[in-house]
Amino acid sequence: MPDLLVWFVDDRNPSITENITIDGVAYDLSGSTVKFKMRAVGSSTLKVDAAAVVVSAAGGLVRYDWAAVDVNTASVFVAWWEVTTTATGKVQAVGETVLEFRAHAPLTNGYVEIEQFKSTADLGGTSFMDGDITIALLAASRAVDEMCNRRFWPDSDATQVRYYTPHNSGRYVDVDDLITLTTFKTDNGGDGTYENTWASTDYLLKPDNALADSRPYSRVARHLTGTHLFPLTYERSVQVTGKFGWTAVPSAITAATTILAGRFLKRTREAPFGSAEMASLGGAAVRLTGRDPDVVALLGPFVRRSFA
Repeated sequence: MPDLLVWFVDDRNPSITENITIDGVAYDLSGSTVKFKMRAVGSSTLKVDAAAVVVSAAGGLVRYDWAAVDVNTASVFVAWWEVTTTATGKVQAVGETVLEFRAHAPLTNGYVEIEQFKSTADLGGTSFMDGDITIALLAASRAVDEMCNRRFWPDSDATQVRYYTPHNSGRYVDVDDLITLTTFKTDNGGDGTYENTWASTDYLLKPDNALADSRPYSRVARHLTGTHLFPLTYERSVQVTGKFGWTAVPSAITAATTILAGRFLKRTREAPFGSAEMASLGGAAVRLTGRDPDVVALLGPFVRRSFA
C-alpha cells in the first residue's frame, strides 16, 4: 500500500484494496485467508480486525469493505493485511501503511482551514500529515490571539456574560470585542447584584462605524441624555451580556496565521538549530527566533492594549 491513504470520516467508499506481493511477485492466496487490521497510532487496541474479501487468489488481490464503525473517528491509523495459510496455520503481516481519516468540520476556532493552508503555503516538497498541520494551525491561531490581546472567532450565541470596570472619567467602559449587545446592567451597591438595566437609549456603542468597517465594538459610552450613570466606587460594576468576538476573520489575521503555522511545521522537521527554508518566502533562510517582521506588520493594526 502507499505510505499514506486518506478517507473522510463516515465515507465508506471506496473500499480499501491491495495487491499482495512477496519480493515484488504477486502472492497466490489460494488456500489462504486474509484479515484487514487497523489501530490508531499510539494505541495497541485494534479498531478493525475483520475478514477481507479475496478478489483474485492468483493475483493476490484483496479488498476490505468498510463498516460504519470503522470510519467514524478522525485520526491517524496504522493498517495492514494478515495472511494465514490454512494448511500450516502460519501467519504473515504485509502491506503496513499509515491511513488517515479526516473530518469535514472546520478547525475549532482556527483562522486557516487545512486545505486553505495547503494551497497557500509552499512547504518546499516536505510532506506533513493533516494531524501535524492541525496542531500547527491551532497553535498559530492561539499565538495570534496572544500577540493581539484579542481573539477573532465569534461566540456561538448572544448570551455570553462578562464583567467590567468603567473608566474613572465616568463617561465609558472598555469591553472585549463585541458583536451584539443583548443586555447592559450596572451594580450601584457593590453587592454583585446588577439591578439597573440600561435601555438602548442610555448608551452608545463605539466606534460609531464599527459594523460598516467589519469590526466589532470595543467601548460602551454613556449617552448624555440617558437616565443612568456609571458606578465608579466599585470594580466589576458593569455586566454585559452579548455575543463577543469577530464576525469574520480579517485577511491579515489569516495571512499571519499561515506564516506562523508554516514556520512551526518547518521547525519540527527541518530546523533543529533555529532556522528553516521556505519556498513560499523566496527560498531564503528564516530565523525562528524573535519577531517576524511580516507577522508584526500584519498584526500591528489589530493589537489591542490591555484594559483589565
